[in-house]
Amino acid sequence: MKQLLIFSLLLLFSCGKDDQPTPPPTNIDPLPSLEIQGNKFVDESGKEIILWGFNYDRSTETLMEDHWGEDDFWDNFKDDFYEMKAFGANVVRLHLQYNKYMDSPTDPNIEAFNNLSMMVEVAEESGLYLDLTGLGSYRKTDAPQWYNDLSEEDRWNTQALFWEEVAKTVGSSPSILVY
Repeated sequence: MKQLLIFSLLLLFSCGKDDQPTPPPTNIDPLPSLEIQGNKFVDESGKEIILWGFNYDRSTETLMEDHWGEDDFWDNFKDDFYEMKAFGANVVRLHLQYNKYMDSPTDPNIEAFNNLSMMVEVAEESGLYLDLTGLGSYRKTDAPQWYNDLSEEDRWNTQALFWEEVAKTVGSSPSILVY
């Protein structure tokens, strides 16, 4: 156990921002469609697929969406995905922040959903499934006042609209494992 802890710490500290970019994976097989049989995921041939991966967070202090406007965001995002694939991952969890994807109770933020579409393309290119965890509100200060003022029924309605837009935007991608 002690050796595993030491190895994990060495691995953690060896992965720095100044490292060379991880090269894109070569010979990526298309992601197989998965289905649930009993208590396991299986591919088209019936082979069990063990899901192993990461929560994707940009850093401990900020959220992924905080970095969309930065010049190096997409290069870093791709590099992070290629690195996770190189570590043997096959699934990544993205935490979608509700306030970045909805401009009002009835108006999705088209630019944010375009960014989601590009993130899904990166997942497809790198051969990773995605777990899209939505309706995130990890910072209370980010909650729009209009959302705080909604009735319970209106909150359910706008949350349903959020998920409808997610499904419309990326639902047909083979990289989407779960919402």
